[in-house]
Amino acid sequence: MKPNQTIKPFETPGQNEAEEMSRYGIKKVSIEYFYLGMYGYFNLKDAVAQAKRDLKTSVKTN
Repeated sequence: MKPNQTIKPFETPGQNEAEEMSRYGIKKVSIEYFYLGMYGYFNLKDAVAQAKRDLKTSVKTN
């Protein structure tokens, strides 16, 4: 996820959308993001790895 992307709140499909989704076998799923500063990660492992890298960098520069 890019820093300038905005997060849209979860929206439930309306009746027409739900019918169309059903007709074509389309499923809607929610995705969790883990945020570290301005950046979003799809999994916690990546967010923690970046946080550890950031911590090492800040310790070296102080």
